[in-house]
Amino acid sequence: MRRVLIFVFVFVFVQGFVRSFAQEKQSVFNGITIGVDLVGPVQRLASDYGTLEGALKVNLKNTYFPVVEAGLGMADTEDDNTNIKYKTSAPFLRIGLDWNVLKNKEQANRLFVGARYGISMFNYDISGPAITDPVWGGQGDFDISGISSTSHWAELVLGVQVKILKNFHMGWSARYKAKINFGGSDYCNPYYVPGYGTTESSTTWGATYHLIWDLKW
Repeated sequence: MRRVLIFVFVFVFVQGFVRSFAQEKQSVFNGITIGVDLVGPVQRLASDYGTLEGALKVNLKNTYFPVVEAGLGMADTEDDNTNIKYKTSAPFLRIGLDWNVLKNKEQANRLFVGARYGISMFNYDISGPAITDPVWGGQGDFDISGISSTSHWAELVLGVQVKILKNFHMGWSARYKAKINFGGSDYCNPYYVPGYGTTESSTTWGATYHLIWDLKW
């Protein structure tokens, strides 16, 4: 599955640039769009983890949108069964391409498919109840801080954008995410990767809801 996602990502990215420069009917560069996500902050308020993130897209012929997404992922959680605590707060980055698949490219609304590559380099802390030494029988604290991780993943994206006012859109996206590699340690692999989410499975789903501004010139 990882290889398939990587292939789709590369295919969409390359195809987007090839087609955008192959057509001559309109100006290649049509401005940029800036978006701010609302799902991540709400998720953080309602649970033990969430994100603050924004997106910057380049508009090529109202069809192809190379995109950079960046933000801060946060988690501060405790397992109800083991009482092990996990904490991290770190930036993440995604790069990729969205393709507007609507036939009429000049209309204000957009329906797009896309792909992303994500990366986060972060430290995390784990702690828990005192543990008993299996050899000597004594107890010691279980508290490890500053475990380093570099994690990579891929995403497939489906989304819509709807015009609300002049140069202002609202839009949502659904994302299928797949692990490429999650760095960890001998003590504990990361429970949460900023920008990806929890790592209980090698794949997961995510969503965004953006406020979007079109800046054209």
